[in-house]
Amino acid sequence: MRGAHPLGGEPLIWWLGTLAVVVTVVLAVLRRDGRAWAALSGLIAGYVPWLLYTDRTIFTFYTVAFAPWLILCLAYVMALVIGPAGGDRDRRLAGGLFVGSLLVLIILVSAFFWPVWTGQVIDVEQWSYRMWLPSWT
Repeated sequence: MRGAHPLGGEPLIWWLGTLAVVVTVVLAVLRRDGRAWAALSGLIAGYVPWLLYTDRTIFTFYTVAFAPWLILCLAYVMALVIGPAGGDRDRRLAGGLFVGSLLVLIILVSAFFWPVWTGQVIDVEQWSYRMWLPSWT
């Protein structure tokens, strides 16, 4: 596992990013927001061609290439949560604190998984704490 890319397995980025992709798709369609379409472009270009090959095995490790586009969608939604520059100051403060808290949580979870990503030797109990879902074992 040495040399594994950290973004490849950061669960909060993937889970929040998946939610952000859904929100981005809805806003791209409803608001016709070019920023949303730009953030979605890499996901669309990378995933839609696979729909032509539904009879073939699609390996999930290819999804690591979607990480930058997923993060763009997450950043787009986080910017919307914070609010526009020059907007209501209280809303921007609340949104900024919320987004900042999420980013701190993502960093803490990343630190928690760092030993697994870097192939460090940890005992079985520590390893089992990091296996949140049965499919991870």
